[in-house]
Amino acid sequence: MDIQRFVTRRKELGLSQVKLCQEICTQATLSKFESGKQIPTLEILNQLCARLGLGLDDLNQGSILAVKTLHQNLAKIEEGLMIEDFLEVRKLLKKINPDEIWVSEDKLRYYYLEGMTNVLTNQPLSKVVKSFSYILKIGDPKHHTLYTYLAYLGEGIFYIRHDALKQAHFFFRKVEGYFRQSFKQSKPDLDYAYLTMAYFLAEYYAVLEEFSKSNEFIKLAWIKCTKLHRTYYLPRLKLLEAENYLSLQADQTQILESLEAARAFAQLNNNNTVLVQVAALLQSYRRLVLK
Repeated sequence: MDIQRFVTRRKELGLSQVKLCQEICTQATLSKFESGKQIPTLEILNQLCARLGLGLDDLNQGSILAVKTLHQNLAKIEEGLMIEDFLEVRKLLKKINPDEIWVSEDKLRYYYLEGMTNVLTNQPLSKVVKSFSYILKIGDPKHHTLYTYLAYLGEGIFYIRHDALKQAHFFFRKVEGYFRQSFKQSKPDLDYAYLTMAYFLAEYYAVLEEFSKSNEFIKLAWIKCTKLHRTYYLPRLKLLEAENYLSLQADQTQILESLEAARAFAQLNNNNTVLVQVAALLQSYRRLVLK
């Protein structure tokens, strides 16, 4: 990024940092950008450039394609985590150098996905915390963004999977509060994050055997998935729903419909993990029914 061109243009127009950033961002944000310490969000950067009569292309000759590729890879990582294709996720993460990510929101997203990968592949706590520490201590130290709550979500998942319920509850309580406050106002480009929150909140309450709350989050995620056509969430949502129905000893029709839906969506999304789980659950359920 050609930051010097930005600074030169500001000085040519006789604008101080205070004047340029008025009603857009703080002077501290602009100062960090001009000194190369931190890139602001795309929304802020667009507004600053527009005030100077510049476009982002003027500062990023040759880098637009790289940004597009980064966004595509981050989206693939998110999908890979939900279908549990961890081998592909790790390959994609290795292609990204976080030190070369110049948009702060993209960097936050990268570290969230890296941290979540470590959680879901059962890495030690030290490795998990290292990923999320960038978000909580550097990227979002005031804890104002969505990514703080995604980091909390990752830590909550870690603790619930290690049977540390007290610690898990501390994090999931924060995530649920944020989710309920923000879910309906979520921006389309961040819907993937809210879907992830909904799924793991559903899983958390299933572990606690609070199945009505678990099913509530499944329903919220299902509605959002169908609206956005994010089908890769659907196999695990339907599988979790079937497991909840089994625990509640629900009607056989409900259980089988959820399992069949999970299998159909798993086939659609090449989710072999869910296919295996559905087959095993169907087999054990049929044995139980035949007793």
